[in-house]
Amino acid sequence: MYVRQATKPIPPCVAGELDERRHLPDGAIVDTDYTWYEIEGVRTLTRDATAYLPDGSVVHAKTTDQAADGSGRIRVVPLAIDELVALVTDPELRISAPVPPGTSSPPEVCLRFSKTGAVIDQALARRWNAVLAQIPLDGVPLDRPLGALLQGERGRGVCQAVHVSTPGLQSRLAIVISTEQPLPQESDTSSYGGARRRLPDGTLVETREVRSAAPASTPRTDRTVTVTHPSGTQVAISFADAPAELLPLAQFEEIALNPGLEVS
Repeated sequence: MYVRQATKPIPPCVAGELDERRHLPDGAIVDTDYTWYEIEGVRTLTRDATAYLPDGSVVHAKTTDQAADGSGRIRVVPLAIDELVALVTDPELRISAPVPPGTSSPPEVCLRFSKTGAVIDQALARRWNAVLAQIPLDGVPLDRPLGALLQGERGRGVCQAVHVSTPGLQSRLAIVISTEQPLPQESDTSSYGGARRRLPDGTLVETREVRSAAPASTPRTDRTVTVTHPSGTQVAISFADAPAELLPLAQFEEIALNPGLEVS
């Protein structure tokens, strides 16, 4: 589901591209479709509705008979077409709807690509969230606490990005966790701004710290730590425009090597 500002005219109603176009009394136009697609002999049923609303909002909702974690079919499409229409025309979902006082800003989308690896189910993501929420980050002014991982495309890989507000500049801290990642077999090496070492259990730890290109009154760095376990679990943490006094690489490593973030 998404809600956005319309940037193009309402598309024409073309037979074969949608099942029905509804013109509602308030001027809203809603397109609906009930269809299916098939990949390698597996058929997926889908229903969707797109509303073009008088205030310039475009609201789209889609539902399928595929389980949310990608594990298989749930044998029924959860919402009927009329329920989807009611959802996309809800006045509270329009861009002009007032934001309730105290509402925090939406989380940043931080995994824009299709991460390879196994599908990460909600139970595992919740377990990782609980671990991240308990990590002490005293003195680091985050705009929201860690422990709210978002799934990437098709559920492969999870991530969270937060902002760190310090005088003169806002920094960005992100963590990405994925599974079934290949473990590099090259010998330990180091390069400009980066280093690689292997732990006794075979875990590979890669670190990098370079001068940030962002203008600032005091030096800032871009820091990354990537930990890849023999199990295939990979934890990558990045801190862009990082103040020198906050979260050194050693602390990054401690977070990324937390045993609660690994899938054995």
